[in-house]
Amino acid sequence: MLGKEHPDTATTYNNIAFVYYNQGEYAKALEWLEKALDIVEKAFGKEHPDTATTYNNTAFVYYNQGEYAKALEWNEKALAIFEKVLGEEHASTKMVRRNIKVLRGQSMQPCIKCGSVPPGGWYSKSGYCKTCAAEILRENKKQNPIWQRLWFIARKRPPK
Repeated sequence: MLGKEHPDTATTYNNIAFVYYNQGEYAKALEWLEKALDIVEKAFGKEHPDTATTYNNTAFVYYNQGEYAKALEWNEKALAIFEKVLGEEHASTKMVRRNIKVLRGQSMQPCIKCGSVPPGGWYSKSGYCKTCAAEILRENKKQNPIWQRLWFIARKRPPK
C-alpha cells in the first residue's frame, strides 16, 4: 500500500486529471492537478522535474481554457525548474520554452495560403495549415504520380 502522500499517487492524480481534461472538464482536471502538485512538492520539493511537469500540465489545461496569462505563469515556473535542474538542451526544457513562445505569440505564423493562424500555433514546416496542406496534396496527387504514392503511404500509416 503506497498511501495518499506517495509520488506514485501523484502520478495517478495526474492521469485522472488527463482523463478529465480529455472530457473537457477542465475544473475537475485542475482539482486533480492541484492534489498531485501538493504531493509532488512535499515529496520532492519545488525545484524537481516532477514538480515542473505538474506545472506544465496545469499550464496546458489553462491554455486550452483560453486562460493564456495563467498558462504562461505556470509554464514560466516549469521552465525555471527545467533550466536549472535539467539544463538548456533537455527535451523538457525545449518543450516548455516552445509552449511559452506559442503563448507569447512568437511562433504563431499564418498559413501562407489562407492566412489563418492554426490553433495552438501549429503549422507545417512548409508554412501551410493542416487544411491547406491536405488540399494541396489532393490537388497534386491528381497531377503527379509521386504524390499518388505518397498519398497512399500516408493513408496506410497507422494512427499515432
